[in-house]
Amino acid sequence: MRFINLTFSNKSMNDKIYKYKVEYVGKYENGEIFDESPEGQPIEFFSGMGMVIEGFESNVAEMKVGTSKTIEIEPEMGYGPVRKELILKVPLSTFEGLPKEEMKEGAEIVATLENGQAMPVKILTITEKDVEVDFNHPLAGKKLIFELKLIEKSEASDAELEQFNQACGGDCSGCCGCN
Repeated sequence: MRFINLTFSNKSMNDKIYKYKVEYVGKYENGEIFDESPEGQPIEFFSGMGMVIEGFESNVAEMKVGTSKTIEIEPEMGYGPVRKELILKVPLSTFEGLPKEEMKEGAEIVATLENGQAMPVKILTITEKDVEVDFNHPLAGKKLIFELKLIEKSEASDAELEQFNQACGGDCSGCCGCN
């Protein structure tokens, strides 16, 4: 059994944690859809755990069950700005073994870091010696538009939180639930 120290973001023991079920369509400013919940299958998340971007959660928290709205999220409340320090040149030899059809400018691949964590990266340029790769989130620096419909909101039960705790391996670095 693995034990982890679970803290619920900046929430104190007196703060309520809610479970939300939301249907959504995510679009870029030009109207192109980049993500959406499957029809009839809303996403579920708990408040205050960093499971969704801040701008998404704060807007959902203001909604009433059964209502819909369209929101715009600036990069600062989404995936952040593009950070130049996350654009790196690495030796071409690092990519030995990558199929040639995947080794092209603009390709998005999954890199395995030294600690074993998998991370999506984008190949920007390829030279005879180096490859410039972008470790920024693909949605970093972008204004995002979401069409939201709040399906359900309920106070999270201790059993649901315990189930979440057991399901989370604590290795994803994706939410604020683990220390």
